[in-house]
Amino acid sequence: MSEAGAGAAPQWRRSRRSGSTGGQCVEVAATGDGLVRIRDSKDPGGPQIVISAAWWRQSLPYLTGVPDAAGDCLVAACEGGWMLLRDARQPEGAILRFTTGEWEVFLAGARDDEFSLTAEDRLRPAGQPARRLRELFAAGRRLLSDTTQHGRLAGGTVHVG
Repeated sequence: MSEAGAGAAPQWRRSRRSGSTGGQCVEVAATGDGLVRIRDSKDPGGPQIVISAAWWRQSLPYLTGVPDAAGDCLVAACEGGWMLLRDARQPEGAILRFTTGEWEVFLAGARDDEFSLTAEDRLRPAGQPARRLRELFAAGRRLLSDTTQHGRLAGGTVHVG
C-alpha cells in the first residue's frame, strides 16, 4: 500500500468516535506537503483552515488540554451553542462551525492521537500512537473547562497559545 505524496488529494480523517455524531465531525488531512487542512464534514466542499504542520503539532496538545502546551495559530470559541474555529493569523479567513458534540468527539480523538503527524507531516496511521503526545497526556490531562481556572478563557474564546 503506497502513501500519498505531496500534492496528492487529501485523505480526510475523522475521529473513530464520530459515529456518535452521525458521522459529522471535524475532519483533518495532511499529505506530507507541510500543511494540515481542517474542514467540516457537513460541508466537504466548503471552507478549510490550512496551517503549517509545525503549528498543528504545537496547537494540538493545547487544544486537548495538555498542561503548559503552547500554540498560537488556532482560535476556538463557543458562541450560540456552536464551537467556532479559525486561524488566528487570518481573522477574515474561514470560520468553521461545529456542534459541541462534534467538537467533543474531535477532542477525544485528538487525545487518543488520531490526528498526530508522522515525521513526514502525514497523519499517523490509525493504531500507531505518537510517543511524545502519549507522554504529554500521561503528564496530566485537563478539560477545556479547566482552562477557565487558569485565565486562558476570556469572553468564551480560547486563544491557542
